[in-house]
Amino acid sequence: MSEQLHKYGRYGCEEGWAIYSQCERDIARLVVYHLANSLRAGDRPAECVVQPPAGRTLVEYAAAAWTPFYARLFMDAAAPAHCREPAWLAFATRLEQILTACADVPLERVAQHVYDELLAAPMVKYLAQQRKEWEEDRPFGLWRYDARNDYIALHIHNVYMPESPFAHMPQLFASLGQIIDDIDSRGLKIARIGVDSWINSMLPFQRLFPAEFATSLAPTTRDAKGGNGWWGQFISRTGHLHEPRAQRLRQMRRFDYVRTHGECSFARFREHVKQANSN
Repeated sequence: MSEQLHKYGRYGCEEGWAIYSQCERDIARLVVYHLANSLRAGDRPAECVVQPPAGRTLVEYAAAAWTPFYARLFMDAAAPAHCREPAWLAFATRLEQILTACADVPLERVAQHVYDELLAAPMVKYLAQQRKEWEEDRPFGLWRYDARNDYIALHIHNVYMPESPFAHMPQLFASLGQIIDDIDSRGLKIARIGVDSWINSMLPFQRLFPAEFATSLAPTTRDAKGGNGWWGQFISRTGHLHEPRAQRLRQMRRFDYVRTHGECSFARFREHVKQANSN
């Protein structure tokens, strides 16, 4: 019988939830720090180098491009247009007011101010949504997948916390084999499989795929930091904020790893996983 795996890893459910929730709040403050620091330094999204697109401000556009806040906290499928939700616009307006008024305030204080006033309440709602799947069994362990026509996108969550997932390579390959079986049972006709994440740069991760995966790696835009493809690198294997990486981001405004896209043929992926599981 295979081991039941959950998002809280080796922790107890409540201990894991407390660690995860605190890390999400810590990353939110880090995101604000990075946004304010980058704007102070004169960094601009590519579409704002001359001026922001019509109808948008620099702060609103940068917040949408460089943070996960819009997608996680404010996006509403019923809104008439992208980034036009009233709650998002109110957030962006007040954010700009705070950043302007606090231009000479230490960034740690700015990040805490923005978090307390603008993000704490939406984060409560977001975490309540995340809690719904916290105790659910993860049938594919580390992995989750989306099928998009003939393409599979893989997504990752460390179900072995506080251990590194790379200490469980046989289990990772076994779970990939289960995904292949599930795809076959659904009758899906898949040509390619891929991952969009910072973790693509890790050699142990690349070994989970045939060689063509590593050679395919290409950076994605730096102006689409809406998810853990960028921000997941600040979650340590224990589930806490990865403080050394966070501190380097604060000091240098540079991520240790960029988000890349990597993919390979599903046929070669199938062969690679089958070979690994037969050893």
